[in-house]
Amino acid sequence: MLYVFAGFPGKALPPDSRHLHAGGLRHTVEVEDLGLLQEDGFIQYRKEGVFSVTPGGAEQLGAVQTHFSALCLAEGIDWRWFPEGYAFGNGVSMPKTTALRETMVVDHLTGVPLSQMLGVGRVLDLRRQVERVYRITEGWSQYEARWRPGTCPQESHVVHLTTLCFRHELPEFAYERLRQLIEVAGTELCFPECYTEQHFSVSRRWEPTQPDRRDLW
Repeated sequence: MLYVFAGFPGKALPPDSRHLHAGGLRHTVEVEDLGLLQEDGFIQYRKEGVFSVTPGGAEQLGAVQTHFSALCLAEGIDWRWFPEGYAFGNGVSMPKTTALRETMVVDHLTGVPLSQMLGVGRVLDLRRQVERVYRITEGWSQYEARWRPGTCPQESHVVHLTTLCFRHELPEFAYERLRQLIEVAGTELCFPECYTEQHFSVSRRWEPTQPDRRDLW
């Protein structure tokens, strides 16, 4: 069973805060006895199904059973969001996707690109006549189509997700506990004495290179 959550533990905490990384969350599953992760090195979860992977090739064992958190679905991310060929692996993963919008400078009245305007041999008042707009590229159109209609952010952004592969469907208490740990800021660990510094990472301070870029979840 593949579970997909928005963000990662500590995503909403201030920069330089400690949070569980993938190995730390795996440790939590074990410490709190939340379920049996699928960590067989020969088993791989893919968009096309669950596969047994050996040096001799890959054999499909069946379809992937999935459960997306309500936050994922509300933001527009479901099974269609993952492209063909996407591999979730096994165990616990925290994938990150960066989507960058291309921009161009155009005449604010006509929409003519600046590169073309500079070739007409006339003086331009760049403070009044031009503006920066997003380009509609084939790559962005394909990416936008992965989201539910009307939900894809239109500026550059980063999407953080947490995926967990379990051997069986989780009971409600275990699922809710994981959801809180991953998506609810400030959720405390039940047995802090069972953790060491090796189970945590420190949030890095993010300095966007583009003023309109968003860091989602």
